Amino acid sequence: MSEDEIIDLIFNNQRDIRQGTAIRKENNEVLNKLNEIEKLLQYLIKSKERGVQQNVSLCEQILSSAYVILDESIGNISRNYYVVELDSSRKLITFRDTIELLNFYFSQTINEQDMDDKLPKRLVPLFRFMRRNGLIYFDYDKKRYFIVDYK
Repeated sequence: MSEDEIIDLIFNNQRDIRQGTAIRKENNEVLNKLNEIEKLLQYLIKSKERGVQQNVSLCEQILSSAYVILDESIGNISRNYYVVELDSSRKLITFRDTIELLNFYFSQTINEQDMDDKLPKRLVPLFRFMRRNGLIYFDYDKKRYFIVDYK
């Protein structure tokens, strides 16, 4: 290879590198805009889902997530639901059978750490929510969980 060919390769590569940098910047701008569009679409989809969920019955909402937190007051609730008032306006609502099943698992487990592993996956979100919010507690003397009774 001659000196002229080497110099030509060096200068052409530098031009290509400069052009590549400009192309990368344009690609990054396009990717950033696409990310913004994706975030907006995800926000719209979530807000649409929330709107759809408001039209779904209470039973269907509980079936989809094991429990529901309602901010608005609702009228007469069937005796098949277990309702705990979290504060003056919010209520936790789940099925009474779910609470009975949770109590059954509480009576079978003697170790606090085993509860997450022994519970069926459907009950884990409810259990964690109730534990986080002080609705259940572990009695170390009796070695079992108890649901706090507000009544």
